[in-house]
Parts: sequence; structure tokens; C-alpha cells
Amino acid sequence: YIWIVDTNGTCVLFPINPSVENKNILNMTDAKGKFIIKDAIETIQKRGSGYIENIYVEDIVNSRNFRQQIAYVKKFGRLNWIIGTAETINDIEYAIKNEILKRVSKMSYSKEGFFSILNLNGTILTHPIYKMGINFLETKDKNLIKAVKKIIIAAKEKKWDECEYNGFKN
Repeated sequence: YIWIVDTNGTCVLFPINPSVENKNILNMTDAKGKFIIKDAIETIQKRGSGYIENIYVEDIVNSRNFRQQIAYVKKFGRLNWIIGTAETINDIEYAIKNEILKRVSKMSYSKEGFFSILNLNGTILTHPIYKMGINFLETKDKNLIKAVKKIIIAAKEKKWDECEYNGFKN
């Protein structure tokens, strides 16, 4: 979403909570007590634009579901406005993860070779033969279970050259 405050802290636009528009929100804090607008003003005064981080409360009424959020702020000089756009880190990570899975699912390294991604619990995230969500550690194939356990250990130890299995058949 996009939000706008002036350089004195008066809110011009705040789509997720319009009740604060036309009010001074200079002392608005995040879930950990960090001054969001003061941080934005300080950032644009030092660099003209930049990133700020804060903790966003998804459920304002019950003050739970905290999410780390990042915002980009830039001064729009003519009106003395600070325009910011924000996104939760979870949403950014989710979008990146899905894009990577989509791209990897289309990749191959030979006529019969392909890439697959599992999480560290053995669950398929992308695989050209098996359905997403299947857990290889819950199969009856003892060789596959052994191989997946070896791959998981290698991945945890960052031994990427050991993270392969050549036993999948169509």
C-alpha cells in the first residue's frame, strides 16, 4: 500500500486506516514502540529517500499477529510530502519463493534430468513427477527415504554438491 504524510507528520493518505488522515501522526509507533513517521522524516532528511523497518500488527483489535514490515520513503518536495510504500517481509518472501518455484519447475539439465525442491521436512515444493505437498519421508520407498534424509542433512550442512538423487522414474 501507499501512504502520504507531510514533513510535519500530518497524514494525507493512509488507506489501511483512513481515520488518521488529516491528523498529526508524528508520534505513531509500531508494535515495539519505534516511531514510524519520525523515522521516515529522519530518513528523507538525511538521504532524500530510503528504507525503514517496523513491526506491523495485523490484528489491531487484539494486538496479535506481528509481522516485520519494510517501507520505502521518498520526499516529494513541492508539497513537503513523504510518500511511502510498505510491504510485510512475509509477503515479499512468499512472492519470491513462488517465483523461484515456478522457474525451477520449468528447468532441466538434460533430456532426463530435472530439478526438484523439498523443504527440510522432506515435503515436495516442486517436482515434475510428484504432486506438491507430498512428503517423501512418509513414502514406503526405503531407498527414497534414505536418499531424502541424506539430502536434508547435506542441505542443512550447506554441502550443495551432495544434494542430489538419481532414482526418480516416470
